[in-house]
Amino acid sequence: MIRFSAGIAAAGLAFLLAPALGRAQDEGLPGRDFPLPGAPAPSVPRPQELRIAYRFNLSHPGHIERENIASLSMAATDAVHWALQDAGDDPFYFRIPKWGAALAIDTAVRYVSHEYGHLSSFSKAGYRNAVFGDKDEIDTTAPRASFGRMFLNGFNPWDNSAVSISQSDWDRIVDDFGNDEEKLRRYRIVIKGGGLNQEAVNLERYADRLFEGRLSYLDTAPFLISGAAVLRYPTGGELSDTGDYIDEIRASGLRTTAGRIHTLSALTLLSGSSLSAFRGAFLGVFTSRGGKVEPFSFSPAPDLVVFAPELENYLSQFGPTLKPSIPVRFHDVLIRPSYEQLFVGGKTMGEAGLTVRAPLASFLSLSGAGFRNSGGGHWLEGMLEVFPLQWLALGIGYARAEDYSFHRDVYGATNDILRRREGSLLLALSAFHDF
Repeated sequence: MIRFSAGIAAAGLAFLLAPALGRAQDEGLPGRDFPLPGAPAPSVPRPQELRIAYRFNLSHPGHIERENIASLSMAATDAVHWALQDAGDDPFYFRIPKWGAALAIDTAVRYVSHEYGHLSSFSKAGYRNAVFGDKDEIDTTAPRASFGRMFLNGFNPWDNSAVSISQSDWDRIVDDFGNDEEKLRRYRIVIKGGGLNQEAVNLERYADRLFEGRLSYLDTAPFLISGAAVLRYPTGGELSDTGDYIDEIRASGLRTTAGRIHTLSALTLLSGSSLSAFRGAFLGVFTSRGGKVEPFSFSPAPDLVVFAPELENYLSQFGPTLKPSIPVRFHDVLIRPSYEQLFVGGKTMGEAGLTVRAPLASFLSLSGAGFRNSGGGHWLEGMLEVFPLQWLALGIGYARAEDYSFHRDVYGATNDILRRREGSLLLALSAFHDF
């Protein structure tokens, strides 16, 4: 999985740029801002949260948790953004290089996160020894995967590399599945969708940061990169995730197209969080606005805030899905009802869900989620967090699943192909600070 060195490696590149920018800025060179009518005065601070979190699955220690991939990749970009020291009174010749550096490094970090998303899917069957190399050699001479090589390849938009597991591991998986072609096809679908689903999880975590008032202006860069993941991903060519995903779905007797997948993905750009990120990126680059990015919301009653609707898109075992939800905050309790629908020819499936996060005291909070699929499967999860210090959170939780659900398809440590039931005892640790 992504190691803690991810943030250090990314931040190191940013630190190479930051001193030069800082020295030039101290010289007081004449600059020019891009104020909008009614924008606040310059030099308003733009705080950046630096947060690192890790979740231990005691029941399935070999599984590569999607939550950990998301949190560690976010920690890496947090370190980069903090090192770049974005400020509301930056002149354009400092701001443009800072945002350009953030965009380039964030893109490389997202690339690593995408590849580890595939490994998360592999690890559901108990295998995680990865190889990484040119797609033409992935089954033969590809070397062992490393974060450093993935990160460097992430700067190359024409990179032809892919991540996989060794042929010997795949042979063991075939044996585990009893050489059942239908089960293996479903598992290949999970793997093909794993990278893009990871980017959807990343996007969801940035949306959570937005709703809690913690999204910085520079955070909009990785937000929008993940938001456009499916749209910018090629559908043709050898070992194309999207193209192979469509082929496997069709081989299972269901019908979908690249156009349908792109349409569902494009709809997510109309989410309240995506529109807020677009607005935040514009204000961050072209104005001296300070503070954090604000979500679109309205308050119909005291202590009640309704956020703009959210739209999420995932690639499930049975085809692409769309998941609308409406986040609501009552007092300090965040409630989010949702309904996820399958969009594929030849099958109908839906899933109702609810997530809740409630502070019980200044040092204690409780969160939970439940999902019920129309096919009968369900997922239940709860987490109790304690804040012994202002910058530290410790959590303990449990997740339980039975049969197939869309949520388990993405977040589960196992899947219904091999196991009907799943239970996970979870320990969580996070440290955070606003700079």
